[in-house]
Amino acid sequence: MHVLAVGYSDAYLAENAPAIRSNWPRVPLPSQLSLLTASASLGRELAGLLDVTQEIQGITADPAPPFDLVGRLARVGGGPISPGDLAVTVGWGFQNPQSGTMPGSGKVAMRSLSEEEVGLLQAIGQPDQNVADVFLNDELAWKSIPATVWEYKIGGHQVLKKWLSYREEAVLGRTLRIDEVREFTNLARRLTAIAHMRPALAQNYMNVKAHSALWMSS
Repeated sequence: MHVLAVGYSDAYLAENAPAIRSNWPRVPLPSQLSLLTASASLGRELAGLLDVTQEIQGITADPAPPFDLVGRLARVGGGPISPGDLAVTVGWGFQNPQSGTMPGSGKVAMRSLSEEEVGLLQAIGQPDQNVADVFLNDELAWKSIPATVWEYKIGGHQVLKKWLSYREEAVLGRTLRIDEVREFTNLARRLTAIAHMRPALAQNYMNVKAHSALWMSS
């Protein structure tokens, strides 16, 4: 859990980019048990958010403000939504004969915050950002996704865009199910919670680095 917490620190990733690219990153071990315990606690919280089989109270289960705003599905101009409306048809993915499914440009609208959304971005410590409305098709969009969440990458891939690339109707061969629409919403909410953890993860890495154990070879 300590390694996971350190590995999700932006500062650690930047400082150790060459070692990570060569598949030989090193993780500092704190010299104080209290620091190790605190780091492991952050890692445990992060692990829960990354485990999509685990419901997170207040985020994916009974979402509380501000997470209840993130990724709500809505029709452009308002109105009801039926299961037959859930086809992904704006070019999020396509089949490449040589390399399989590839991401496309899709359709996303970046916009300034509404009054309601200001509190959302303040809650994750990024009040000056825009939000993204991410479209399934020309009529429906997942609303109010913070820009940092829309752009968030894991393993070099933009998580939400990658997910969509495999759900394009021409790739999937069908419209989305309601549970799949909710899965995208929950992914956006999980990533919003991870974005909220970024300052704590950064401070944790700085604490560990400042009090790292010294290793001596024999």
